[in-house]
Amino acid sequence: MSAFNLNKSEKRNNYKILFDKNYIPTKEEQVEKDKIKNDISAQNIVHRFIIPTYKESYEILDTTMCALKDAIYNHKQFAITIA
Repeated sequence: MSAFNLNKSEKRNNYKILFDKNYIPTKEEQVEKDKIKNDISAQNIVHRFIIPTYKESYEILDTTMCALKDAIYNHKQFAITIA
């Protein structure tokens, strides 16, 4: 089950499992904790860039796109929207 499809009580319990240093999770809770951490790992994050173009000069847009192209991050995790 994804961490985003939980009700308020379940989210509160997951918060306790993930972040409370004094809480000792059960085996089932530890498995769920590991699943949640894997769901939100860096490899699963997509960076969304929304670039507004209304009344923007070509030079501004060119600079923006070149900066994204030259970024040292994994470009497969970029989602660029020209709006």
